[in-house]
Amino acid sequence: MEDTDMRDARVTIYGRLISARPHTVAVRHAKRFAVLLLSVAVGLGGLTQPAFSLGVQNTEVNLPANIRNAIVRIGGILLDDYGTGIVIRRKRDPQGNGGWLCVLTASHVLADISDENRDWFIGFLNGDVPKDGEGNYRASICIRHRDAQGKRADLMILGVYIRDFATIPEIPDSIPIAAPIPDEDLVACGYGWRGQRQTAPNRYVVHEEFGTFRNGKNRWKDARGMPFRTTERGNDNEFESIGITFDLGFPSADKGEAHVLPGDSGGPSLQFSDGKWKLIGIHSTSTPLVDANENGVEDSGDHALEGHESIDVRLINYIDWIN
Repeated sequence: MEDTDMRDARVTIYGRLISARPHTVAVRHAKRFAVLLLSVAVGLGGLTQPAFSLGVQNTEVNLPANIRNAIVRIGGILLDDYGTGIVIRRKRDPQGNGGWLCVLTASHVLADISDENRDWFIGFLNGDVPKDGEGNYRASICIRHRDAQGKRADLMILGVYIRDFATIPEIPDSIPIAAPIPDEDLVACGYGWRGQRQTAPNRYVVHEEFGTFRNGKNRWKDARGMPFRTTERGNDNEFESIGITFDLGFPSADKGEAHVLPGDSGGPSLQFSDGKWKLIGIHSTSTPLVDANENGVEDSGDHALEGHESIDVRLINYIDWIN
């Protein structure tokens, strides 16, 4: 496909062409290296309401407990990098009580290519950025995507050995990967910052809080696998994407849909079909927040506006590599 058909991490919002971050905003703080998070916020009338709590999200999108448990926090030991991932496969060790977990995430969550060998950890359920310590598990294998032509999608697989599966929450042995189903909503998930819905003006106000699981429905703008390209800190990603435009009127006028914000990178988009939850996409990037604080840093108080875009890696295009 010619470059004229290639999206290049720029989006048009309200008639203005602006640059979308390939990973997050221009990096000002180490803890913002490579993180995009999900914010799901609700509003009522003209009042400001907090984002979904776990209780609220369970009434909105009631994921099975084992699917919910498979969505993990990811953190690095050297810097305060963090993101989200999902355990797509559990392989039992025939000689013991544990075995290997295969965790899929976005490659930019794990920062620079040169840092692939540094220590990364996963954590289950709500909590802080996972580090070396009780309740967190080290990834001893780290594989970044590259195809036969040398192109890289924004995907990374972590291999995590668990000595005893009884020490972690119950998760499926595998989660199937599938193509998006037309006219079916996505369920976006992540541990990212939260948003507060305001209806006058109509926007989300972002709060810099990592570690609480949230999910919510999304409708895509384009699920056909549009090529998308990002470049950041010497890392080039070029992949087939699912495009989502943030709609504050969906699923209803008093509820905005889920939106990828600083911190959800690597989190999953899921669909339910044929009696199963299936993995459709991995969060990669989104339009930068409006810098409400005018400090050049993506932080609490910044805004997400209707029409902002987010981009997932379309996983069915990479099923052979994942397997």
